[in-house]
Amino acid sequence: MKLGELLEGLDARRIDGDLNVEITGLSYDSRQTRPGHLYFSTARDATRNRANIDDALNRGARAVVVGGWDGGTARPAVTLVVSERPRLLMGAVASRFFGAPSERVDLIGITGTSGKTTTSYILASIFEAAGMPTGIIGTIGIFIGGKKIYSGLTTPESIDFEAALLQMEHEGARHAVAEVSSQGIAEGRVEALNFRACMFTNLGRDHLDYHATIEDYFAAKLRLFTEILPRSKRADTVAVVRGDDPFGRRVLDAVKGPKISFGIDRKLEVHPEKFDADLGGLRATLSVLGQKIEIQSPLIGEINLLNILGASALSA
Repeated sequence: MKLGELLEGLDARRIDGDLNVEITGLSYDSRQTRPGHLYFSTARDATRNRANIDDALNRGARAVVVGGWDGGTARPAVTLVVSERPRLLMGAVASRFFGAPSERVDLIGITGTSGKTTTSYILASIFEAAGMPTGIIGTIGIFIGGKKIYSGLTTPESIDFEAALLQMEHEGARHAVAEVSSQGIAEGRVEALNFRACMFTNLGRDHLDYHATIEDYFAAKLRLFTEILPRSKRADTVAVVRGDDPFGRRVLDAVKGPKISFGIDRKLEVHPEKFDADLGGLRATLSVLGQKIEIQSPLIGEINLLNILGASALSA
């Protein structure tokens, strides 16, 4: 694909070099760069940034995206692209390069302090039981049909995310369930994705090492529902939100489009009519948008009942 096609209409402050060069791959880790790649330099430290760029160029990068440039490593045969936010540009370019697979695979994003991983696997098991192959992207890794293809960040960088979605599509997955971390949102890793649904589980005081305050932490999560989901090209998008969590109530108030509330409170759209929880597991009658469903699970505790309620709301 031509570099100009990948960059057309996107945020590039300056371009020096040939836009007609053929790009054969994308990379953000210089060690993974191959001849013909477009390399995105995302290091915050200037010295590390220059070292990474040099490494990528030595490995054959044909074009480089940087946040700033001092001219120290410029090479005549390389096209230089300067962008205010290279990670945001990386997401948009990755979507184009891989053919925007989230426009075809039903992508479901789950965010919150706790419950993301368990809810992801419960939801995937529901889809699989209904005969709908499902991929999983999250803390444990990226899985397609039980096969692990990636280990790394909970929410992968956009190049890895888009590549995984395309592989899921090629292998017949109709759905993909992804854990979406606040850091992944803040760094723009999911900005160009087309979510079919997004879910909010809860908010606690974790991750304040990255976010300055709990309000900053919440603001990052909220963007998934007020900015990223509304931009989706998918029809009939929906927000699924735990309505008996104080931050969840704020999400519900902020969401302008279709939404489903879940939780223990019987006033919510998905809730337990009755339940028993002991060391043997959970037994419950759920009300899911007015439909009664009997469930029995070896999972224990009210927290897992909430995870089951959230997955049930997403699959409704």
